Formats: sequence, structure tokens, C-alpha cells
Amino acid sequence: MWICYLRRHGWEDLKTAVQQVLIAEQVYTCWVVTAELLIGVRDEQGFAQLFNTLRVLPEIPLTERV
Repeated sequence: MWICYLRRHGWEDLKTAVQQVLIAEQVYTCWVVTAELLIGVRDEQGFAQLFNTLRVLPEIPLTERV
């Protein structure tokens, strides 16, 4: 989902849906997802921009239950 959302020419329906849940503050992440997304960034500027975007999302800790 995130890859399609972040791509310049991603699926517009998906982009709209993600934007709606971001605005409604219904999106959470975990360190694994953040790390996977940041690994794919091609330059320092893109890394900083994506990191700043992701860091505002509430993070769910990975526990044995999760």
C-alpha cells in the first residue's frame, strides 16, 4: 500500500483512500514498516522527507502478541 501511495504515478484511488485515513488519524506504523520504506529511498533528501513524514505517525510496538 505505502509503495503505491508514495509513487508519483501510483493508483489514484489508493492515494485518495490513504489521504483520508491519514487526515482522520487512523494510520499507525511500526519500526519494521518504517525501516522497509526508508531502505528504498534513493537519496538523502528523499530519506529526510520520508522520515519526517513517517515519524509523525503513531507507532505500534511489536510485542509477542502482535
